[in-house]
Parts: sequence; C-alpha cells; structure tokens
Amino acid sequence: ARMATRALEKRMRDRPLHGDGRTTGRWLETDHLRDRLLGNLEHPRWSEVAERCLACANCTMVCPTCFCTTVEEVPDLSGDSVTRVRRWESCFTWEHSYTAAGPVHPTTQSRYRQWLTHKLASWHDQFGTSGCVGCGRCITWCPVGIDLTEEVAALGNEVPHA
Repeated sequence: ARMATRALEKRMRDRPLHGDGRTTGRWLETDHLRDRLLGNLEHPRWSEVAERCLACANCTMVCPTCFCTTVEEVPDLSGDSVTRVRRWESCFTWEHSYTAAGPVHPTTQSRYRQWLTHKLASWHDQFGTSGCVGCGRCITWCPVGIDLTEEVAALGNEVPHA
C-alpha cells in the first residue's frame, strides 16, 4: 500500500499546477495574469461579480491553498485559565480584515477582488508561484455558480498601461 501511495505522491508532485484543462474542462489564461489583474482593480466586472457573490466562504473552505487564520483566547469553564487558539478564517468574512478603524475590506466587492488578486497575482510576489492549483473546487462549491476562470476572462486579456 505504501508503494502505491508513493507513486501517487510522485504523480501529484510532478503534474503541472494549472493542468491542461482536461480535469475541470476549464482553462485559465495565465500570460501576464498578474499584471492584468493588478492593472484592472477598478474594472466594472468586480462589482458585477460582487452582486452575485454571497461571501459565504465556500470557495476558501475547499481551497487547498487558503491558509488565513485568526487567534482567539478561549477561557476554560471555571474562568481560571485561558488558552490561545488559532482558528481557520476566510478572507470573505467581514471580521477577517477588521482593525480598530473598521474593516480594511468592507464590501463583498473588495473582499472578492482581494481574494482573487491575492490567489492569482500577489502570490507570485510572495511565493514565486500561483496560489491556484487548478482543482476547480471553488467553482464546484460556489452556490451561485461563480466561475473563477470566467471572471478572469471577463477582465480582458489586455495588460493596462500605467
């Protein structure tokens, strides 16, 4: 059984991150993607997708690369001790970016834009690779049918000039 597991691990490790579209039936054009996303932060498509998005966090719950957390202090029942607990949290929740001045991303539009640009653009700056592995789980589990590949395509293929 361990040999089969090692073979599977090797296949998973060696496969291309975005595949070739055969597994999900979708394709994400990645040429200049970072610049296209970051150059279109005011594109009308962001407000269009925000009208449909429920900010339910299904996409981030099923994403294998989402890692946002928060830290809470949880008292025991007697009130004598407190334990610090790290808890998973979605960037789609209003509380996620909350500061003393209020939330950094107060609207669904700003949270969706932050999620998509982080996953597909600024991850390259942080980690040298995309934050999307091409699994399609975010698309499958979206209750309103938002398709990440369609949203990126709707932003256009032109790289805006500064």
